[in-house]
Amino acid sequence: MTLHSLFRAMKAGPGKYCLVLSALLLATACKKDPTSEEFIVRFWNLDLKASNMVPAVTGKGDHAVCLLYLSDNKDLYYDLYFDSLGPAELPGQIAIFAGSPTVNGTQILAFPNVNYTGVKSKGKLRLTQSQADSLSTLSTYLTVVSKSSPGGLVRGQLDKKIVFAADVALTGTTAAAGTAILRATEDNILHYNLKVTGVAGDDQLQAAHIHKGTEISLVLATVDTAYNRPMSATITAAYLTTLNNDALQVDVHSKNFVNGLLKGIIR
Repeated sequence: MTLHSLFRAMKAGPGKYCLVLSALLLATACKKDPTSEEFIVRFWNLDLKASNMVPAVTGKGDHAVCLLYLSDNKDLYYDLYFDSLGPAELPGQIAIFAGSPTVNGTQILAFPNVNYTGVKSKGKLRLTQSQADSLSTLSTYLTVVSKSSPGGLVRGQLDKKIVFAADVALTGTTAAAGTAILRATEDNILHYNLKVTGVAGDDQLQAAHIHKGTEISLVLATVDTAYNRPMSATITAAYLTTLNNDALQVDVHSKNFVNGLLKGIIR
């Protein structure tokens, strides 16, 4: 299959992307493209959501898919399609960053001369060897900005798909406050970042849990060094279902507030 025919297949819409993926894998396994003499070495199929931004873009259901594939001469081709976009939205710059699902990381590259035809954009850019290596070895994500969300409207990880996302506001009776940024990926890893500020000087953060009713369903932290930094834990497929469906809350405990310094409702 030639690169031209792959682009033509992509124009058929997101419903055809799985067919394109099969064709790409077949092309990768067989030979170089006979027209362009390029060989596809990596392929990504990205799921881009407003809820994946850090912090999540609230009140918006914007969603896009993006196909990326990298050739052996370090050309990165992209085909981006919004299947849900607010009527007043105007999408803009596309960029890739290094970072796990719960952080805003360092920009690796910005796509030049991004133009949209309606809700679609496609093109290619030449990467440096360092940029190409970063896409293959680091945890990376892609964002698309818009007129209303210049910091990023939608986001998706290159290395793994996010299947659960929640930003939980943490409040209590003191000056302390925070947010539990929770993102679960398709490999049953819960990525979390417990951001807490305003803790009294004579107090110290200790345990943090996700509770189901009165029971602890998952331990997030047991020491103060687990806060304000990206962390992760392996969960079961059954617990992923719990995250997506059950009534849950996050509790943060401290030395002076052993019964709970902060609390926030997931659902």
